[in-house]
Amino acid sequence: MLLMVSAGIAMTPTAMGADLPGVPTSIEVGQQYSVNLLNYLPGTITSANIPTVNWGKAEPGHIWAVTVDGKNPAVIPNVSFAAGDSSNPKLLFTATWDSPGQHVIWVRLFHQAQPGLFHEVTWTINVVQAPYIVTFNSDGGSFVPSRQVAVGDPYGTLPTPTKAGYTFLGWYDGTTKVSSSTVPTKDVTLKAQWSANNIQYTAPPTGNLAAGTYWSHQLSTTPDVSITVSGAGTSWIKVNGGMVSGVPPTAGVYEVSVLLTAPNHISQSKSFTLNVVPQLVLTNSPAAGAIAYVVQ
Repeated sequence: MLLMVSAGIAMTPTAMGADLPGVPTSIEVGQQYSVNLLNYLPGTITSANIPTVNWGKAEPGHIWAVTVDGKNPAVIPNVSFAAGDSSNPKLLFTATWDSPGQHVIWVRLFHQAQPGLFHEVTWTINVVQAPYIVTFNSDGGSFVPSRQVAVGDPYGTLPTPTKAGYTFLGWYDGTTKVSSSTVPTKDVTLKAQWSANNIQYTAPPTGNLAAGTYWSHQLSTTPDVSITVSGAGTSWIKVNGGMVSGVPPTAGVYEVSVLLTAPNHISQSKSFTLNVVPQLVLTNSPAAGAIAYVVQ
């Protein structure tokens, strides 16, 4: 911000000192700006004993005068300029602004022993809106740290979290999906939305199987699926990718449990029943040429 030093004309005074190097010139809305000018003024100006303020005037014989935006600070809310004493020397300017903008501070300080000497400074304070805080709720996904977004700026590139078994759908402000070009208007918490990656599954058809007869079924078409089979007497069932097959050795009712897993998918447990009946064998051996089926 701009910082200026200038000389004034009052009873032919002489300007003394230099500028205020390092004086803060920026503050956020709602934060208190507080500066002790004695920390920045040249050593030739002291405040061992400062009399009462002469608001808004710059007359020799008075130690200091001040205006804020050309006005008496006494009539501006949340603005003050206070002098200390010999035990606590200070020239303390404090202010708090509730909206963005620029404010010009003018101060004239007279030398205590030589009123014809003065130091006059003008500096500008830039009051800026605090950035918005964007918090990310990944809803069980990987951690995403919060960030700050300057007022009027868009979100910019948004992070992409991960969650095992799910596909990330985007960030939402309530029910509204946001993008990198969306401009926030307040502090906000964005929530991730996900779509579950379910493993495709097709149960075997109902009906009877014959003992000793080959059987097969495609349980899943999900790529890279892995199937684990369990259940009493089911060791005859073999697995090849998403396919199960085998030859049931004997008749009976087989309660089959399967666990299906696949990369970046949600595991599934399924169960089904296989009804296996005795095998019927065609024969033409009976007398009189009769044909019969014999249960094996």
